[in-house]
Amino acid sequence: MWLLAAASSAALAVTLASCAARPHVVAAPAHEGDRVADQVEKMRDVQLGALMQFDGVLTSMSADLCPSLCGHHSAICDLATRICAISKNNSAHARAAELCEHATTTCRDASDRLPKDCLCEK
Repeated sequence: MWLLAAASSAALAVTLASCAARPHVVAAPAHEGDRVADQVEKMRDVQLGALMQFDGVLTSMSADLCPSLCGHHSAICDLATRICAISKNNSAHARAAELCEHATTTCRDASDRLPKDCLCEK
């Protein structure tokens, strides 16, 4: 009986020692990725709304387009910057990285489509 108790104690000690040797990794909750993706997707939707407004102003042929276009352009590119910052801080989320690429392309395209006489900050 004493031998069985000693063997059990030794097995427990070996098990505990092997557990202590492994690094303790806490997995992010499953909903964390969803929260990040939801946040980035909402921001991307806002960016696409700003792009639609940008296009509306661009096609309106108004005499003074530049202030409005520059405002929409700024919103589009600021959102791209924010989306990519979230993506960078959550590098494990592929959807956030994908939306960063799309948002950056949208900003670049909006910049390319600005009339040459509009001197917006780019």
